[in-house]
Amino acid sequence: MNGNRVKLSMIGALMALMAAIPAMAEDSPPELPTLEQLDKDTSMTAAFDAMTVNRTMPEWLKNGGVTTPTQQVGFDGKSWLAMSSCKPHDCASQRIAVIYEPKSNVMYGLLSETSNDGAEEKLSWLNMGGGAETIDGRTILYAALTGSLQNHPKGFDYNEN
Repeated sequence: MNGNRVKLSMIGALMALMAAIPAMAEDSPPELPTLEQLDKDTSMTAAFDAMTVNRTMPEWLKNGGVTTPTQQVGFDGKSWLAMSSCKPHDCASQRIAVIYEPKSNVMYGLLSETSNDGAEEKLSWLNMGGGAETIDGRTILYAALTGSLQNHPKGFDYNEN
């Protein structure tokens, strides 16, 4: 009798766990896009193209680079997606970070190109127009390149007071 009770208890616990799994999946945040998926999202591609118009971009960007997980950041009263990528097999030489606001389909970026000896770094700011992106946006973009954003993700929500 006790053996049957234990089995029934175990079966009941297993069924409760199985019922909870879909609810847990619903609570998980949606997967955020990365620069690796740039060619699969037409809106994001259009924002990237507008950001880089009249700019010669590195060839590796077309083929995909090494990406980092996307972070959510905030400034100018909006929620932004911060994404970064670097040149495959040579991350130190070329890196890019972008912030993308899907609702208005706007993207700003920072391209970093470092000399072979690492003594010089050229920063190219992309699509900066003189608004909040020129202060808070630049801070977030450089933090994404240096790893500071990944180390302190809650430190880059400038919408909070």
